[in-house]
Amino acid sequence: MSAPPSQPFPPGAPTEPPGAPASLPEPPPASSQATPADDLDSALGKPKGVPVAVMIAATLGSLAVGTALGALVLGGESEPSPAAASASVSAPAAPVVSAPPPPPPPPPQSLAEKAGDGDKAALKELEGKAKRERTGEETLAVFHGELMQKRQALEELARKTDLVAAFGKSDDTQKAFMDAVKDPRQTAATLEVLAKMAGPMGPDYLYKVYRASPKSSLAEQLAIDLLMSKDIYAKASDALKVVVEMDQALQAEKKDCPGMIKLLVRAQADADTRAFRPIASLNGKRGCGETKLEDCWQCLRDGEGKEALADAIKLARKNKAPF
Repeated sequence: MSAPPSQPFPPGAPTEPPGAPASLPEPPPASSQATPADDLDSALGKPKGVPVAVMIAATLGSLAVGTALGALVLGGESEPSPAAASASVSAPAAPVVSAPPPPPPPPPQSLAEKAGDGDKAALKELEGKAKRERTGEETLAVFHGELMQKRQALEELARKTDLVAAFGKSDDTQKAFMDAVKDPRQTAATLEVLAKMAGPMGPDYLYKVYRASPKSSLAEQLAIDLLMSKDIYAKASDALKVVVEMDQALQAEKKDCPGMIKLLVRAQADADTRAFRPIASLNGKRGCGETKLEDCWQCLRDGEGKEALADAIKLARKNKAPF
């Protein structure tokens, strides 16, 4: 800092004031002098040269921001800010849980289980054991295994019959199926094989079993029930459908004579020898009324009905049934 300029003294006055030291002491450096403003700046941590008012405003602003942040932290139920919502949306998805390990393979089958499923080698081994040496499980396995092999043989016959109709009509094939039906152990399984045949020969065999089995037996009832099932009946030939529907019309409590005429017309085109029996029964003139002495089919005695009946009988004798 430069020294202040010296003041001139009036003429004749001494050059120095009385009692004044010979020389004035040097003033301290500017950096060592602190003003009240400098002390306030130091207390607020403000760099020198910044106005006090600005620094106070900044401090109050910081306090306000801190208060607002505290309110956000404590206010757990307040609505999230757009920034927070955006952050939550863009959060990475949870890791995919790995699939559980596959179940262990089933244990190997025992000798009895293999024999019961029709395994030829296992069945032969058990059959070679003396009956007193078998367990109960092995005895049942032999029983079921033999039935399984018989069913497999019938399924092979059915497969060949679907391929070649003449094979199914042969005497040997007919005997194999009918003998199996007569065996109580094979009745249901044999009818199931017949019902699953793809062509019309399956329904033909079911009708044959129905007609040949004793009245009210399992074979008779199951055979006709399977035949009347809509998916199996749809495979039946037109000739068989005429026979079945004619049987139903004859057994109906209320006789439909005009409906029978329509069936006889169909029979002229489609009927075979299986229809001869029900058609011939229409010639009888008794069976209805309270005394069962009235004619059930009066409309067949003259005119169109009489002609239809006569023609149907002739054609039913002419067309040969599958077996």
